[in-house]
Amino acid sequence: MTDHTIRTNNIDLHYIEHNPGSKHTLVLIHGLTANAHAFDGLIAHGLTKHFRLISPDLRGRGLSSKPAFRYTLEDHAQDILGLLDHLEIERALLGGHSYGGLLSVYLAANYPQRVEKLVILDAAAEMNPNS
Repeated sequence: MTDHTIRTNNIDLHYIEHNPGSKHTLVLIHGLTANAHAFDGLIAHGLTKHFRLISPDLRGRGLSSKPAFRYTLEDHAQDILGLLDHLEIERALLGGHSYGGLLSVYLAANYPQRVEKLVILDAAAEMNPNS
C-alpha cells in the first residue's frame, strides 16, 4: 500500500494504491461521509490478488483538499478523471459505495469512454425535483 497526492481540478487529491503491477485497475470510490480507507476490509480479503486498486479520498474528505465550495457530481467526476489521466488509465473499472456509486454511474453515463465496468454497492440516488 502506498499513499499519493496529486494536483488536479484545482485541488490536492489523495489516493491509496495497492498492487500497482496488476493488469486490471479497479478504482474504489467511497461514500460521502467516508474516506479512502472505506474499502480496507475488501482489500484485506483478497481484491489485491486480482486488481491494481486505487482508492481516492474525495474532495472534502480524508487527506484531500477541503475547498469552501464546488462539491457537485461534475466536480467530483472531474477529480476522478484527473486521477485517471495522471495514472495514464484510459478506461477503468469503477467500484462505488453510496455516493461513490452515484458518482460511478454519473461517470459511466457522461464519460462512457473512460469506464469499462461498474460495481455498485448500495448506491445513493440524486434527489432532483425536476427528474
